[in-house]
Amino acid sequence: MSKRDEAIKREAEAAEKKYDNDDRLWYLRDLKDFGLKNWASKEGENYIRILPPLDDEMYFGYKIYVHYNIGVNNNAFICPEKHKVGKCPICEKREALRREDEETNKEIVSGLYPTQRVLFQIVDTKSKDTVAEGIQLFDAPKSINKEIVGLSVKKRTGETIDISDPELNLDFAFLRVGKKRD
Repeated sequence: MSKRDEAIKREAEAAEKKYDNDDRLWYLRDLKDFGLKNWASKEGENYIRILPPLDDEMYFGYKIYVHYNIGVNNNAFICPEKHKVGKCPICEKREALRREDEETNKEIVSGLYPTQRVLFQIVDTKSKDTVAEGIQLFDAPKSINKEIVGLSVKKRTGETIDISDPELNLDFAFLRVGKKRD
C-alpha cells in the first residue's frame, strides 16, 4: 500500500467520525502569489479533476477552518486558532459574548464558530474553455469531501483508488442544486 493510499484510508476513517481531531499542522501561504484563483461550483453538473499534493504521504485535500459572514461585508477568514498558528480574534469575541450572556447572544455566538471545509487543487474539466483556466482552488464543504472519500475506497475490499493520480485521468462529477454556499 502506497503512502497516498494510507492517507486516503486515514481520511476515510476520519470522514466517518462526527468530529475531527486531526492535529497535523499545515500552513496556509498566500496562494494568490502562485497565480491560483478560487473555483466555485456552478448550479447543475460540475466536473473536476483533483490534483495530487506535492507530499506523497498526504491526502489530496487540505482541511481548513473558516469563519463566514464576518463584518458588514460578510467576509470569510481562516481561523488561526484551529490551525494552531495563533489566537483568533473571532473565537475570542465569540467566547466573550457567550460568557457575557449566553441566552441573549445565542444566535450571534452560534454564527461565530468556524466551519470545516476542505481545500482541493483542481482543474475544471467541464469543457475545453474551463480546462484552459488551469489549476484552481476549490474550497469544498465536508459533504463533497465525504463523497470523494466514498469514491476513493472500495466498500467490499477496502482497496483505495487514488483519484488524484494523474495517470488514472479520473474526473469527479457532482450535481449542485441551489445557490447556497454549501
